[in-house]
Amino acid sequence: MKRVDSFVHGDRYQYDFDICSCANGFAQIDTGQDASYYGNWINPTDRIVIIFAEGDLTTIKFDNDAEMIEWVQNFKSCVSLCFIGIDPGLGETLRLACVEHGLGPFLH
Repeated sequence: MKRVDSFVHGDRYQYDFDICSCANGFAQIDTGQDASYYGNWINPTDRIVIIFAEGDLTTIKFDNDAEMIEWVQNFKSCVSLCFIGIDPGLGETLRLACVEHGLGPFLH
């Protein structure tokens, strides 16, 4: 696993509608804490998670599916009742990619 931390200006919507869009292979990891200053996305095919929190940006690249699944399980445990699930959007392709890479149990 490789983790890169940085700081960016702006809000999470630059990720929702561009960098981490469904068109770019990303599904949103929904929590009850999502806001303009906080969001999480996962790309199951490229095995990447992007976390945006008040300008702090973390990008995690996993070495394999098992590592990615373990991270999602730990994330779910950490946010506990706030975890809603992974939202692959309306497209079937991203939903199937999530299932193929072991993220099916986390979809909502």
